[in-house]
Amino acid sequence: MVWGLLQADMKKIGGFERCFEQIKNKEIFVVIDDIVERSQFDELIPSINNLGGGSRVLITSRNQNLLNNIMRDVGEKRLYFMQVLSPLDSLQLFMKTAFHNDIPSGGLYDLSCRIVDACGGLPLALEVIGGFLFDKKGDEGLWNEAITTLHKNEDVLECLKLSYKSLGEVEQIMFLDIAFFLVGVPKDMALDFWNSDDLFDSAAATPLCTLIDKCLLHVDENGVLTMHDLLRDMGRDVVVKKSPRNEGEQSHLCNPSSVIKVLEQNKGTKNVRGLTTSGIQESGNRTEAIWKAKRFARLDELRILILDHCDVKGNFSKWSRELRWLEWRYLNLIELPRDLRLPNLIVLDLAYNKDLHCIWPKDFGMQIPFPRLHILNLRGCCNLRELPISIGGLTKLRVLNISNSEVQLSEEFGELQSLGDFNASGCSTLLRLPNSFGQLRNLKTLNLSGCGQLQSLPISMGGLMRLRVLNISNSGVQTLPKDFGKLRSLRDFHASGCLTLSRLPNSFGQLRNLETLNLSGCGQLQSLPISMGGLTNLRVLNISYSGVQTLPEDFGKLQSLGECNASGCSNLSRLPNSFGQLPKLEILNVNGCVQLQSLPISKGGPTKLRVLKLLW
Repeated sequence: MVWGLLQADMKKIGGFERCFEQIKNKEIFVVIDDIVERSQFDELIPSINNLGGGSRVLITSRNQNLLNNIMRDVGEKRLYFMQVLSPLDSLQLFMKTAFHNDIPSGGLYDLSCRIVDACGGLPLALEVIGGFLFDKKGDEGLWNEAITTLHKNEDVLECLKLSYKSLGEVEQIMFLDIAFFLVGVPKDMALDFWNSDDLFDSAAATPLCTLIDKCLLHVDENGVLTMHDLLRDMGRDVVVKKSPRNEGEQSHLCNPSSVIKVLEQNKGTKNVRGLTTSGIQESGNRTEAIWKAKRFARLDELRILILDHCDVKGNFSKWSRELRWLEWRYLNLIELPRDLRLPNLIVLDLAYNKDLHCIWPKDFGMQIPFPRLHILNLRGCCNLRELPISIGGLTKLRVLNISNSEVQLSEEFGELQSLGDFNASGCSTLLRLPNSFGQLRNLKTLNLSGCGQLQSLPISMGGLMRLRVLNISNSGVQTLPKDFGKLRSLRDFHASGCLTLSRLPNSFGQLRNLETLNLSGCGQLQSLPISMGGLTNLRVLNISYSGVQTLPEDFGKLQSLGECNASGCSNLSRLPNSFGQLPKLEILNVNGCVQLQSLPISKGGPTKLRVLKLLW
């Protein structure tokens, strides 16, 4: 919310209260989802009546009294209740998950109607129970048992446990990992973590698909793990009820009071698989005594540890060698503890450690304390100026994020042969990429947006044969390498706001797989290369507010082009006659093209054109 309204990091502003001071009296629309207690709302919006006239605030909650309390002093307000699905819609949703839209025959149809009735129109229950019964069509006894359980338990959490209990041990552990810690995490990142664990035998994709098929989990369009709040609550309820009186025996710990008790009283056991300290600082408890490294030493089988805001000190040599995931963000670490050596660590997240000067002690030389590392996040480490000289030894490193840091890259960087995703956005002091950069044969995504002092890309760039996404928006790049066209896998190229980019190389037309090209705001770019016609898969072209004066005569060869945005191109005087040969063009925007006096007349014209914006 803060970024969307102010284009700034909340932590840089100084908290939500100061953020509110900047947005009050403005007309805004805010959505606050799943409010549990009044304090959550008050922290975000301390004084709702100080919002600008016409503002709208949409709040969702499962607690009607809470909503009434929040709205008590508001003039114009409306309370809406979520309606359950109708019997027909309920049956259709259940058929979709239990039979993949096939119509069952005989007894199964009657049983389906009874299950739909027992679910009471709740979409989540219909989806989850349908997914649970999908592969059990031959066992009508189990269907009857499910109906009995649904009628017996009014609590939806107990009903959802039907599906959880049907899972195998591996699927259950994966489900709990997600419910406690991994909601909002990229799927590939989670798979790296699970595949490193002997329990999953390097085949975590199979149980993950099982959870998805049973509607216990979803993966969104960005490849991120998502889970319904009720399913998350059900998973947490399962763990607590298994060991209600001994928190140290619980497999996953996230409740602040439970975590404090386990650490203070040294009650941790080998059963603890994951632990997060999130929320402890806000709980108001005195916690100095628990931030000692030895408190975590008893957790022999710990796999996930989240220590945000926690200044842990002491002897780290006894920490579990099984630890795979460590988040230690929002602190003032200068470097990681010398005796913290985790041979099986896969994910290391040190984001927003603003005093971090080096990741591990410089005198380690070529020693690497985390040799199996796959993912390293250094985002917002604004005083970090260099990576360890042994960085090339991280042969399994797949994702590296140094955005908003001051890191300069050395020639050893090219030794990261497994690197697939590199994010250096906002590195405003980055001067150059090393010549070895072209050796990153597995690199697929490269983000250099906001690198204002980066004036050129290395001539070795053509070696990035698997690069699919390149973003140099708002950077200082002036020209592209002559052999840029060798990036045959490139699908998306974003260079918006490159104020000094003056030309594209002739080899540009060799990018046969390019689908999206964004050159908006490139004021020095006066023309596109004559080879543009070679971009036969280009679907979206944005040259808005650029300096482009004319388009290549063979522009009509862009047979896949569906959207062309040339708005604000004040120097664009004509479109080529071949423009009418674009068979898939649907959207054309030439708003603000003040020198464009006419559109080309072509026999047949762009037959699929449905949006034309011509406002001068």
